[in-house]
Amino acid sequence: MINITADSVKGYKDEMVPYSLLSKKDKADTLVVMFPGGGYTVNFPLLYYPTLAFLERSFDVLQVNYRTDFYSTLSDEEFDRALIHDVRKVLEHFLQKKNTYKDFYFIGNSLGTIAMSAVLSNEPFIHAKAVWLTPLLTQDYVFNAMLKSISPGLCFIGDNDPFFNQERFNQLRENERIDLKFFEGATHRLEVDNTIETIEILKQVIQEIEQF
Repeated sequence: MINITADSVKGYKDEMVPYSLLSKKDKADTLVVMFPGGGYTVNFPLLYYPTLAFLERSFDVLQVNYRTDFYSTLSDEEFDRALIHDVRKVLEHFLQKKNTYKDFYFIGNSLGTIAMSAVLSNEPFIHAKAVWLTPLLTQDYVFNAMLKSISPGLCFIGDNDPFFNQERFNQLRENERIDLKFFEGATHRLEVDNTIETIEILKQVIQEIEQF
């Protein structure tokens, strides 16, 4: 049985930031933290099925459900600042209550890779396994974090993605810690025109994450 515990913490400008913990046992050794995209929530395939796969391994899964509707009222600079602030608050609040974990996984999708880039440089997450789902390669902050990361990493991206940059993708090959997975014609949601091929991409992503 999956246990779901919902909570929230006061974040940027006193806005409440909700989060949920999904677990199958009381004392898991591994915590998986999900950083969803703007319109791509934890209930969408690229995050939903990996969540189930991790729960099958009796890992705890922490889903950060930040308020993108609130962030949309902010300037670009303040948007990033608010997002990073809120994610750090959630992790701090949660780990003060439950800090029994030996290992960590981070899974970030789209704008979630901004938050992931920030917290990966902090203890105790420096060596967390990082899964970059359609990262925002056009953003210097995300690109530089990936390029310099010492964390084991998996990256999934396609070239029909407005945030894909071929030159930067090639540069990421310099970081041997990150295993790069490229899907020709795939969009920002890792979808292509053919439904069956899209399902095959999803299957490969889940299998790669399971083996990571």
